[in-house]
Amino acid sequence: HDENTIRQLRANETALVDDNKRYKKANKKLNAKNNGIRQVPAFDKESTPGRIGRPKGQKATINKRPTNIDKHVTLDFDTCPKCDKKHVSDITEHCYRVITHVRITVENVKYDTPRRYCRICKEQVKRDVPGVKKNARVSVNVCAAGASLNMAGVSHGKTAAFLTDLLGRKFTRSWCYRNKISTSERLTPEYHDIWQKVQNASWLHADEFVQPIGKKNGYGIVVQDDKLAAVKIARNRRIEQLEELLPDYKGGLTHDSLSAWQHIGTKRQMCLIHQIRIPKRDIKYHNPKGDVKTFLESLKRAFKNLHDANDIEDAHTRKVAANCFNAQLSDIIHGDYTDDEQLTIGRYRKRWYREGYHMTTSLSIKGIPRDNNAVERTNRKFACIKNDGGGNRSQKGMDANSVLYTIFATDKLIGANFFEHIVRASSGDG
Repeated sequence: HDENTIRQLRANETALVDDNKRYKKANKKLNAKNNGIRQVPAFDKESTPGRIGRPKGQKATINKRPTNIDKHVTLDFDTCPKCDKKHVSDITEHCYRVITHVRITVENVKYDTPRRYCRICKEQVKRDVPGVKKNARVSVNVCAAGASLNMAGVSHGKTAAFLTDLLGRKFTRSWCYRNKISTSERLTPEYHDIWQKVQNASWLHADEFVQPIGKKNGYGIVVQDDKLAAVKIARNRRIEQLEELLPDYKGGLTHDSLSAWQHIGTKRQMCLIHQIRIPKRDIKYHNPKGDVKTFLESLKRAFKNLHDANDIEDAHTRKVAANCFNAQLSDIIHGDYTDDEQLTIGRYRKRWYREGYHMTTSLSIKGIPRDNNAVERTNRKFACIKNDGGGNRSQKGMDANSVLYTIFATDKLIGANFFEHIVRASSGDG
């Protein structure tokens, strides 16, 4: 009898709350109607299909206003824009909107470059045309626009068609390819400088992505810290290739389960997101049963708890948690389980002997990243570029893409403008 009474009271309370919301909404509409205010329909989250908000942990993107205002315009009026009558009051409120305009102007400039004889140099000399590459017929702005479009995933053919329509003169795919090569040659010193700085970093994220090379698949090898990202397009991702890129690297790495990374650096942290994903994938697609299912669920749960434990602030508690998780994971791996015909548990034990000592480094040393999300976000930028990059069949094209990928990713990390970076490098202004 008491349970039914409580259930009835709770139902009455819910009904009263719903009625209160409904009456508040009706009262708001009535007040607006009486005061002559036109209401704009509000955004209703419950009736909106699809995802709402960004995933947890993803960096928010905000459309910020520009820091500099080049022009101020006041749009005042003395006639109502709706009824076209002069029954308007004085200014009651000031509203502001900052709009960014882009005006593209095409101008053909004829430069007169007289020559003079220098008695010291013993030759004819002349001034170079500012903002133009040597022997070029278009300015560096056009060249930078072509390279920027290519880094946005637009193919050489589509870039050429866009520039042809925009500028009113013929551009070809071969011009776009040659422009990419010449642009990368001017950025090559910065590229080598970035690799040298990465070589001296204390800790790096490391990952790779598939990069088409002609009819075969190559790899884009990426290493980055907080402010630098270095990319190399290679035909494979073997140990020899990685040792060639980071020959004397003495720092640490956060990476996935690629075994070649185990030979680079002195310390390492296995990406815990990958460790959670591997048993989760096996549970979902391989439909394990019995001891194998128990083993995979226990391992996934332990990795999830290990990932969450990195939020602990106290240094002593972190070290104690690291020792506890090492013992717990070891007990799971070496437990008395009956394996299946595919030797699933044996495969995990083999991986544990290779990677097990590098699961809790981020707990033992505070500040070490526990996952590889930073470099994964960088790789996501290359997903639309790699299919239309072009020129990867030759070593020259691979090197050009390596340089442009590196400068593009580094500019994204530090918030620099990639287009302006190319303009400065191509014009010789640094």
